[in-house]
Amino acid sequence: MTIIKWLHNNYLPTKYKGKNKMTNENLRVEKEGDRTYLIVPHQGGELKVNYNFVRGDHLQAKRELNLEGLVEPTMAEVASILHATLVKNPNSPYSKEIESVFPNFLRVFNGILYVPNEGAYIQDRPEVKDEKIIMDKNQLIKKLEAHDPSVRFVPFGFKKAELEPEELAENKFIIALASKEGAEKLADLAKVYSVKKHTRSYMNGKEIIGFNPYIRSYEKVKSDQVHVATIGDDSSCGYGVYVSCTNFWQGIGALSLGIKR
Repeated sequence: MTIIKWLHNNYLPTKYKGKNKMTNENLRVEKEGDRTYLIVPHQGGELKVNYNFVRGDHLQAKRELNLEGLVEPTMAEVASILHATLVKNPNSPYSKEIESVFPNFLRVFNGILYVPNEGAYIQDRPEVKDEKIIMDKNQLIKKLEAHDPSVRFVPFGFKKAELEPEELAENKFIIALASKEGAEKLADLAKVYSVKKHTRSYMNGKEIIGFNPYIRSYEKVKSDQVHVATIGDDSSCGYGVYVSCTNFWQGIGALSLGIKR
């Protein structure tokens, strides 16, 4: 049996062991000294989000967050933050500010290793060594065999580019990236956010309300490539929620939030 067939049979996102139950979307605010924390529901528990945006490339943001005693958020965690604010509590002043910076994109700390003729290996908070993100396929396969929930695999063939909002919830790549709960939350965001953000317009005589979400990813590669992800509002290019998974870590424009454990 080939490695790609074995991975396909054993480690599709539908077998991801993360908690998938949707939770009550109450948003709380806590103050601790000069810090403000947003408390948001996440996978049956809660996330404590330090409300302070950090700007910088992937490695710079990671260093700054860690120096502040914070953990870098994954796509699953960012999905919960966006759902609790922009979807469930859009009138909160914190939600308004997140909405205002969303076009700058938010950085998420999942590494994505694209492998020719196989697919994408996705890891939460991959190791950084000598200013490089380390993702070794053999080590990732060992983690998959050990059922390490921080690593997932999805074969090429998943849908990318423009989708209907409802399709995000079932997209195998998005489920691998964000968990099933996270994919459902991103679908909710795509439905609500695009309508809220954009007014009615007409294209070829058809009424358009908002813009569809977009997944930027690879359908094939010629060599192993490591990338990171961002998510934001790409209405300037005609799309709503935009998930970009072809970013080298050097890009400095995106913002990051940190998680307090």
